Amino acid sequence: MQKEFSSRDLCENIVCKAWLNLAPPKVEFFMWLALLGKLNTRERLWKKGILKEDQISCPFCAVQVETLDHILMACSVSWGIWDLIATDMQQNISKPATFK
Repeated sequence: MQKEFSSRDLCENIVCKAWLNLAPPKVEFFMWLALLGKLNTRERLWKKGILKEDQISCPFCAVQVETLDHILMACSVSWGIWDLIATDMQQNISKPATFK
């Protein structure tokens, strides 16, 4: 019997990889929330009615709305940090379209 896999199954598989004991529990929990799209970014807090619309810009670049993908990957400041870490580890990385 062959099981069909959907994109949701793939996503759940990726989310499970956050719990491999490769990092401290707080880091794994953060990654788990990020992979589920549940981090309380400014955009998410605005949608919940906690922040006002004029409070949702990225605190680092102040150019775009602070979404999950922006704050973790697309922001020039956060990408600079990722690039610095990769350089220290002698790795080359390219900017992905999304965090997942």
